[in-house]
Amino acid sequence: MQLFRQGKVRVLVCTDAAGMGCDIPDVDLVVQWKAPENLSSWVQRAGRAARGEGRTGLAVMIVKKAAFEPAAVSSAAGGRDYAIQHGLKRGMYGGQHDVISKLDEAYITSDVLRDAKGEGLYFYIQTTNCRRAILRTVFRNGPSGKPQQATRQRAPKRVAPVDLVRSALYAWRRDMKAKYWGGQSWGAQAILSDDNCELLPSVGPINSEAFLASVLKDGWA
Repeated sequence: MQLFRQGKVRVLVCTDAAGMGCDIPDVDLVVQWKAPENLSSWVQRAGRAARGEGRTGLAVMIVKKAAFEPAAVSSAAGGRDYAIQHGLKRGMYGGQHDVISKLDEAYITSDVLRDAKGEGLYFYIQTTNCRRAILRTVFRNGPSGKPQQATRQRAPKRVAPVDLVRSALYAWRRDMKAKYWGGQSWGAQAILSDDNCELLPSVGPINSEAFLASVLKDGWA
């Protein structure tokens, strides 16, 4: 990865360890080998390209022929003609099948995509129209393609920890460890970490489970 960042390695074959989180500004081309599990994974991986300001990138998905079959989208339409019309032979040698005639795809509604396999991934692969329209529908984006801005929650205000609450949390995790996992070698902090024992007494009052979840986020299941 370090050599790739430095430009000494030009091609990186990678798993999601790189595909989901890399922020390297000068990646020009992302190639997805075979269809991923869902549309979110594809968008995330494709988004590794052209992250630098003013850059243009390309994301390519290479899929099996089966991705163009009617069964991939549970379509009632049948047979080889359907597959060819939706791109089965696209990309073959000579390019004679690369011009795809636009089809009436009014049946691809938000309700259909909501129940479709892989978030509508195969509708995205097969569409003869603009693929951004599929993305906009699935991810409920506006006409510009930009996602709707979620309301940002303010971080809870922290004050000096309440000693009584802090002591109760440390005691609670010890009791839980003794009651349910007394014979295990791991410590009580595995149930509730020291950091959370210090955090929770400093953000109260905690009046709801939703607020508790927002404070802990992904830090405590």
